[in-house]
Amino acid sequence: MDLSEVTQRKEYDMTYTQKTMEHLRRLAALSDKRNGITSEMYTEHAVFRGLRDMAGNGVVTGLTEISTIKAKKKAPDGTVHTCPGELYYRGYNICDLVGGFSTENRFGFEEIAYLLLFSELPDKKELHRFEKMLAEFRSLPKSFVRDMIMKTPGGM
Repeated sequence: MDLSEVTQRKEYDMTYTQKTMEHLRRLAALSDKRNGITSEMYTEHAVFRGLRDMAGNGVVTGLTEISTIKAKKKAPDGTVHTCPGELYYRGYNICDLVGGFSTENRFGFEEIAYLLLFSELPDKKELHRFEKMLAEFRSLPKSFVRDMIMKTPGGM
C-alpha cells in the first residue's frame, strides 16, 4: 500500500468514524429521551443494583420499562390464578407483534430492536433509516478480504 492509499484510507476511516459517532450520539439521546427511568428512581423505589440485600434475600436488580411478564390473573372474586404466561415489550403483547410480522411474511427484527431501544415502534421513515444504519454497520471495510483473509499465513 503506497502513501496515497494510506492517506485515503485514513481519511475514509475518519469520515466513517465521525459519521458513525454523530449518528450513535443522536440515537443515544433519542433513547434517553424516550426512556423514563432515572437514577433517582432506584433510591425512591428501594431497588438494589446487586443480587442480594444485606439479609441475603434476593432483590429486584433494576427498574425496567422494557418488558413485563404476566403470569397471574385476578378473578372477579379477587382470587389470583396462574395463567399461561404473556410477554410484553414496551406494552405490546409479543404474540401480537409476531403475529403482525408473520401475516406480512417478514421477520420484524429491526422493529423489535427499535422498540426495545427507543420505547416505540418506528414509522416507515424511521424504520428505513434504522435498517439502513444497521446495514452500514454490517459491512466490512473494502480491504478486509485482501488484508485479513488473503494475507493470512496458510498455517493459521
